[in-house]
Amino acid sequence: MNGRTSTISQHIAERAAVVARDMGLEPACAFVSFSTFGYPVSERAEKMHLAPSVLDSAA
Repeated sequence: MNGRTSTISQHIAERAAVVARDMGLEPACAFVSFSTFGYPVSERAEKMHLAPSVLDSAA
């Protein structure tokens, strides 16, 4: 995942968590991707695969 994409994904997840807390909810985050149906891994699929670890490392 390139730095800019990981930063954007991280920011979106963190801001969504703030909104959830403001509404009195305990936030949970999921990064949803798509299937490649057996084709080689694409750059976009790899970004979604790495997104949770990027967010965890920022915590």
